[in-house]
Amino acid sequence: MLAFISLTAASCKKDQPEVVVSPVYPISGEWYVHVYKADGITLARPTYTTLSTYNTSDNSNNIIWMKMLTSTVNYSLLAKVNCDVNAKTISATDAVNTVFTPNVKVTILEGKVLLDATKLKGSKTIADSIYVKYKTEKDGNTYVISGHRRSQYVEDQY
Repeated sequence: MLAFISLTAASCKKDQPEVVVSPVYPISGEWYVHVYKADGITLARPTYTTLSTYNTSDNSNNIIWMKMLTSTVNYSLLAKVNCDVNAKTISATDAVNTVFTPNVKVTILEGKVLLDATKLKGSKTIADSIYVKYKTEKDGNTYVISGHRRSQYVEDQY
């Protein structure tokens, strides 16, 4: 009987699959952000806007897509930009912002991901934070994106 129980217990053990993450993680992700003019005036609605950062199709470890489509207002983004995964920084000089026709240039003046830097107000969990300062050729203004990684907890969907 003991042998039967031991064999049954051993046969239930499952190998866990290896977790594969993007080569640009922790820069990649979905972020809830506010958008400000560089002078501090909030531009987006009082609720958060979604910024997505993700790897390119060639899975490069030093280039990401940044996407923030907000009804194609002047601060919308859809551009390939540089990243340094080890330093957790984002940068670009005259990257093509393809959200507009004709395309315009965008320059990332400063960009960084801060690990475990904020406490979410709903779930009270710790999350990563993102900060990006950029200038767009669309209107010549400088904008700041500031926010946190989306948690998927219902109480954090604000």
